[in-house]
Amino acid sequence: MKNSRGFITVDYLFAFFLVSGFCLVIMTFSATLSMVETVQYMAFAGARNFFAGNSDLQAQKNAATKKLATLAANPAVAPLFVGNWFKADIANAIIDYDIPNHEQAFQNYAPSDPSRNLFHGVVIPFQANILAFQIPFFGSTTKSSTESSGKSPTFTTNITAFLGREPTFQECNEVFNQNRWENIKRLPVPAGSSYAPPRGAQTDYVFINDNGC
Repeated sequence: MKNSRGFITVDYLFAFFLVSGFCLVIMTFSATLSMVETVQYMAFAGARNFFAGNSDLQAQKNAATKKLATLAANPAVAPLFVGNWFKADIANAIIDYDIPNHEQAFQNYAPSDPSRNLFHGVVIPFQANILAFQIPFFGSTTKSSTESSGKSPTFTTNITAFLGREPTFQECNEVFNQNRWENIKRLPVPAGSSYAPPRGAQTDYVFINDNGC
């Protein structure tokens, strides 16, 4: 070809779309990761309120739920949940997470002791619809099977924070303190007299609550 006029225009347009696509991908991931960090802090703050000891388990859950609702209603964060880009399902957040009931992959984590499968904390379902896009020369982020079936693509995950849980007053009082004398009487005594009645009569024990179990 003797005439090469216009090639620079084609190269410019191709580079423009290529760089614009890269910029869109970077901005999309930056916005998503920033939002994930925001929701991660919300989960941590809720788990921190759930961790603290309280009158009973329901009071601990209420404290976590109230904290999540307060953070979600904050003017700096609330507008981010209004649009279609992100969705953090605060209303259906799971508090006191039981892994076997939610994630079958962890069912055999501790088969000999099922109580070890209970993770105390907060789980917030998170959805990032902003990640579903299509860019010229790059393609689509959704699977063709999803598009052909007519289903809307979803990018979902669970954002979690597990901090444990302090025993409640009810647990200390009813489970530990009131049964402490019965547990003491079951202790093996290798030498000397045991705690068995009449020396260890039930009427001789008066349980006293202190500041912990």
